[in-house]
Amino acid sequence: MGIRSSFRAILAVTGLALTAAQGCNLIAGLEDVTFESGGSGGTGTGAGGTTGSTTSDTEQDGCDVTVDCQPASGECKIPMCDSGPICWEENAPDGTAAATQTGGDCKKNVCQGGAVVSDNDDDDPPGDGDDCTVDLCSAGEPVTEPASAGTPCTGPAAEKVCDGTGECVECAENADCTDPLKQVCDSHKCVPQDCANGSLDGSETDVDCGGSCNGCDTDQACSVDGDCFHGKCGADSKCAPPSCDDGVQNGGAYLGDDGETDVDCGGPCGATCGPMEGCDVNSDCVGDQCGGMGGTCVPNCQDQVLNGAETDVDCGGGTCAGCAFGKKCDSDVSCIATAYCDLAALPDPVCTKKKDNGATCKGDNQCATPFCVDGVCCNTSCGGTCLACDVAGNVGTCSYVPTGQDPANECMGAQVCNGAGQCRKPNGEACAGGIECLSATCVDDVCCNTACGGTCLACDLAGSMGTCTLVPAGQDPDNECAGALDCNGSGACFLDNGAPCANGLACQSGECVDGVCCDSACGSTCLACNLVGSVGMCTPVPAGADPDGECSGGTPDCNGNGGCGKGPGGATCVPSANNVCFGNTDCPSGGICSPVASGDPCFPGAVSACSDGGGGFVDCVWMGGACP
Repeated sequence: MGIRSSFRAILAVTGLALTAAQGCNLIAGLEDVTFESGGSGGTGTGAGGTTGSTTSDTEQDGCDVTVDCQPASGECKIPMCDSGPICWEENAPDGTAAATQTGGDCKKNVCQGGAVVSDNDDDDPPGDGDDCTVDLCSAGEPVTEPASAGTPCTGPAAEKVCDGTGECVECAENADCTDPLKQVCDSHKCVPQDCANGSLDGSETDVDCGGSCNGCDTDQACSVDGDCFHGKCGADSKCAPPSCDDGVQNGGAYLGDDGETDVDCGGPCGATCGPMEGCDVNSDCVGDQCGGMGGTCVPNCQDQVLNGAETDVDCGGGTCAGCAFGKKCDSDVSCIATAYCDLAALPDPVCTKKKDNGATCKGDNQCATPFCVDGVCCNTSCGGTCLACDVAGNVGTCSYVPTGQDPANECMGAQVCNGAGQCRKPNGEACAGGIECLSATCVDDVCCNTACGGTCLACDLAGSMGTCTLVPAGQDPDNECAGALDCNGSGACFLDNGAPCANGLACQSGECVDGVCCDSACGSTCLACNLVGSVGMCTPVPAGADPDGECSGGTPDCNGNGGCGKGPGGATCVPSANNVCFGNTDCPSGGICSPVASGDPCFPGAVSACSDGGGGFVDCVWMGGACP
């Protein structure tokens, strides 16, 4: 790239435009150079050829930095380009003023080696607005000097003048006193001429002081505080020396040297002035921040006063640190990190120590962890199903909700927690498999307390849903007993009539007779339940048989109708439980056992009777009574 192109790039950055008269001179700070394209050679001898025309096109060898190149990377960089286009940067000339400047700092930002550096600039003084000071720069540092005595003050002090020490006063010389009654300037105060005649006269309390004159010095006579230079008339009617507890701003400030900057504070009194009280330097203020010479103490977070956005003295709000425990607050940010603002203490909420795990809480902000879960401070956020922080014996630690409980209704309705962070159905709830159940067992389509295996057991019986229970006697909901038989109420099936048994509990009929389940108790004489052909049915023992020895007489003699007949050789047929005779041997000698027919003397009621063979009855047996 030629010099011509570099020059155009500088023009593009600086925004300078050249007139035809300026030609191609460089910007300020560069040597004046005219860039020319080659001219035509001279003719003949003598004068040389004419100079070629000055190039005036705005592009650099076919490119434009404002279009083809990125902006400069810094204030002291100049974008350049050439045909292609190819772009690059060059440093701005050293000493070029940077675009960014700070007024009143006695400095000037300039370019040096392509970077911004700060140079001293004594033509850039600060301005504090004080009429009685002159702001200057010396070797790049601000300097303040007092204005000349008599320099007029402005603003609220427009009728005053500078005293030559940097203060606005009533007068610096007699000429400043325009009141015809007060034409003498005494200690920067216009007073009557009598106040400077060396005599005790007029309203003076001592020679040329007190009354309408300037105040008297220490130990001079006085009547009131206003008679004294230091503003305090003692009990002995003499002006007292200045002190830091006399309730008056005094001291050297009236003599041109250091004195109190406000009533009993600042200067020789130490850093005791509060916010908005007078000060000269930072050390005059409790908060160690003075708003300038002759200024006031700036309210801050060290001034021992509740002010600004503070919620308590020097804490909370604004830029102050958080308040400690027990200090007033209006939000959590008003307190130190280990405290929260207890708004429940309205109207005067205070910063309260954050609570330990297990303590009751109403929000995360009250807990040190900081997690308030289930109404207590918790060690974690305790998120997830069937987890709680208020489990008895473990309050404050995130734990599984105990089996069968669901205090937060996380399982929504029919389910409860299983003690391992999962929801499961309790016993008695409908199920399709054990995975759904708290007991891990699903029986008879309900969650059951046990596997409930065995005959005549069920988990869905009314009144005991979910509990494995014996099926009541006479029922068989699952048809376990196959057919007409039912459960016996003891976890087994009843035996049918005729089946061998040991006792009636196992029998459907409840009766076990002659070693088999019988259809009745079958307890009368000469009845049996195990007779061939009628096993399981109570049947009269055939006549002449007595398998159980129920009839007396030696020879079995059941009568076939459920009773005993008269034994062989008996004399008389006597009434019996069944009132029957079965043969002639049951009748008196020569008697015949004949059926009783209608019309017979023993009819009705008798089953059979003994006769003499000729129609006369010797004896008859009545059902329930003796023969007539």
